[in-house]
Amino acid sequence: MKPYFKGYYFKHRIGATVFAVIPGVAADENGKPEAFIQTIIGGHPTLSGSRYVRFPASECVFHDKPLAIRVGGSFFTEKGLRLRLPGRQASGMTADLRYGRFTPPSYDIMGPLAHIPGLECRHGVQSLHHPVRGLLRAGEETVDFTGGEGYLESDRGRSFPRAWFWLQAAFPDFHLMLAAAELPLLGTRFRGAVGILDAAGEQIRFATYLGARLSAEGRRFTVTQGRYRLEVTVSPGTGQKLAAPMMGKMDRMITEAPSCPVAARLYYKGERILSGEGVGSFERMGNL
Repeated sequence: MKPYFKGYYFKHRIGATVFAVIPGVAADENGKPEAFIQTIIGGHPTLSGSRYVRFPASECVFHDKPLAIRVGGSFFTEKGLRLRLPGRQASGMTADLRYGRFTPPSYDIMGPLAHIPGLECRHGVQSLHHPVRGLLRAGEETVDFTGGEGYLESDRGRSFPRAWFWLQAAFPDFHLMLAAAELPLLGTRFRGAVGILDAAGEQIRFATYLGARLSAEGRRFTVTQGRYRLEVTVSPGTGQKLAAPMMGKMDRMITEAPSCPVAARLYYKGERILSGEGVGSFERMGNL
């Protein structure tokens, strides 16, 4: 049996507080499956941190269309989630969150990149942003996400890439998702990039398969594509640990900054047409 994993990243934000939940399942090359739920919180004065909870594979059910996931006593759909994580009073976590209308990409975010032979991981975006209402309860704290917003994406394959960065951020006038990874191709490797900027329902897509070129200098990223130029600066600060897949095993530790300042500027024909400062989530692994 080939190693595999799949998981969904349900993100919720209210102000600077970000709460993300990752239900998933993974199996190593011996075919031994394991279900899990990861949580990560940032931007909150007392709750910031991450957690990984294992479940028997028999307690996991995944349906992609329509989306319906059960892991233990927790349920996840496109309408919302019901999270029930075990623990004593100080460590137990529950959430009941409901979602409004999704804002999906106009088509698959990876485009032709999804068909590269030997691709380690396929990335999907189900919603660039959507309304959220409901409560998170962790220990003795309660966070009301009513009036906040959500984001939903997915990954599946056998391993995360050797090197990548990923950003999802909300600004007063637009939303942005931007990612790049080292991808295999005919015995060599190249950098593939994808991203979408959504402003008032208009989506501007940046992608290697559309001619986009990406440059990265420290925490500053610049994407040029045709007459567009996108400049993004991230200040990630302290991150939280998450488990990531490596040949189906969830034993690669990575760092994500779930809530950090992000500045972005979009130019068209050299003229700035959008700019803002917002709150984002950011990962970067390897030399990319």
